[in-house]
Amino acid sequence: MSTTERETRLAAMFVTLADVADSDAGIVEVLHELSLATLTIPAVGDTGILLADSAGELHVVASSSERADHIQMLQLGAGSGPCIECFTTGLPVNVDDIGTAATAWPDYYRAARRQNVRAVHALPLRLRDHTIGAMSIFSEQTGDFSDQDAALAQALADAATIAILQIRTRDTQRRTEEQLKIALESRVLIEQAKGIVAGGRKIPVDDAFELLRSYARANQAKLHEVAQLVVDHRLTL
Repeated sequence: MSTTERETRLAAMFVTLADVADSDAGIVEVLHELSLATLTIPAVGDTGILLADSAGELHVVASSSERADHIQMLQLGAGSGPCIECFTTGLPVNVDDIGTAATAWPDYYRAARRQNVRAVHALPLRLRDHTIGAMSIFSEQTGDFSDQDAALAQALADAATIAILQIRTRDTQRRTEEQLKIALESRVLIEQAKGIVAGGRKIPVDDAFELLRSYARANQAKLHEVAQLVVDHRLTL
């Protein structure tokens, strides 16, 4: 592949990842696109992607095949392997010949050999000092991953990482906005319920609020839920 062809392909992959991130797609969709994009690199046979949750625990989120999924799951079960080391250190881990992994990761080595994997390259999903996961690239040939291939795969992983962090920020903002919306709606509901109780009992609004709050506490219910019952005329205080 010429330099021009490689650059054109890389640009197209970046556009695809950006399109997914800008859409309403989720993290799984981004990682699926990353997996598909990486498969277009000639030396890549399969890919498997691990992503950490908020507690730092890794999960298999995307795989290009059952073979990749099996190897990644076994790696998580064993608690060791190139992808886990990559995530832990935030640095690429290159195993040009899977035979060299027999001592360090015996379970992983045996699983990879059974699946006809001869080389593995793990790349971090990292933005500056923040590593959120890692991607394993599997090859059926030893030493078949050039520096150019590695740079292209890492560039794709970097783009996907940025997209994932953007999605997480977007989702956090949406949750914050939704929580604010709920809070405002609850406030209006409670005010309505206070007015209904105050009017029905001919008591001050503050006393009506205390009745609502006492009822909610006594029945282990949320205040806005009690207010909704009052407004819907399903509860009379």
